[in-house]
Amino acid sequence: MSENGPKIRVKTFTFSLPTPYGNLPSLSIEVPDLPMSLAEVVPLLHAICNKCVEMACAHPGPDEKVRCSRGCGSCCRQVVPVSIPELLFLRTCLAELPPARRDRYQSRLESVVHAMQKDGVLSALQNAGSDQEALSAAQSYFNQGLDCPFLEDGACSIHPVRPFACREFNAISPPELCENPFLNRVRKVPVVPKMTSVAARFAAKATGEPPVLIPLVMAGNPETFQSTWDAAVPGVALFEMLFDSFGVPG
Repeated sequence: MSENGPKIRVKTFTFSLPTPYGNLPSLSIEVPDLPMSLAEVVPLLHAICNKCVEMACAHPGPDEKVRCSRGCGSCCRQVVPVSIPELLFLRTCLAELPPARRDRYQSRLESVVHAMQKDGVLSALQNAGSDQEALSAAQSYFNQGLDCPFLEDGACSIHPVRPFACREFNAISPPELCENPFLNRVRKVPVVPKMTSVAARFAAKATGEPPVLIPLVMAGNPETFQSTWDAAVPGVALFEMLFDSFGVPG
């Protein structure tokens, strides 16, 4: 841009997030008022989520510890709800992969969705009219025994960009209870705020649509995506919506 070009507005946001375990370190970020997508905000939310999880896991109850370990994978056979920004971000990540790896994931995603459609689980999830109906559909999905398309050798193969729901799932109950979480009471480290919900509220503000969560396995289905989700929003306005979604001033 030439020196005589229009000056771009830049706003500094200072953000402090309270949690049950203390306040996160104050965050200061400069945002240029240029068009931004919902997906561009996700790396920042990953960092905030990681810090919330770290603080929560540092305060377990007496004689409690996180039991999750490589090779378990029980939580990788459950429905993973993701927000619109996460879905868009994951789509971008998949598009940047080497073709062979991308095609491998795409084939697995399509296979799981086909199995869900065949048994009516996908329709049940999409049309659930109550929490109880959603829970019943989620249990039906778990009963199918479908591995997450990104599970490889007992571990998450997209761990750095995994969804918020996966980051926040840290079991402190005996591992054997995870073998059937719908029959057993699996206790997890409580993480507040839930970043999946924050991101869903944020997307609703940015798109003017109701908050929505989508099964992770729909990431490879082009029919899932709507053109309104890709609309660029001026950066300053986008971050104002984001921090407002936390319920604290930015």
